[in-house]
Amino acid sequence: MVVAIIDLPDDVSECLADELGLSLGLFNLILTAIANHLAAGSPLMQIEDPFPLLPSGQGLIEVLTPVEFLGVRVNADELIVQGDIGS
Repeated sequence: MVVAIIDLPDDVSECLADELGLSLGLFNLILTAIANHLAAGSPLMQIEDPFPLLPSGQGLIEVLTPVEFLGVRVNADELIVQGDIGS
């Protein structure tokens, strides 16, 4: 019983971290602020637009497709890169 009561603030903190996507510790807040500052000026990954689907070769032309949306989401388990291509 006592262990469950002592662990309650940790459970609430973990729930908020999962739902809001941020950590509530001072060290984590500092790391997040530094990462946001560094990521704002330079992207971690860049792709060409239009994106090459098939390379040119043997007398064929290169096949390109435009990128309409590229987004990144991070949750507790994985980094998700999502994109839309189209005309």
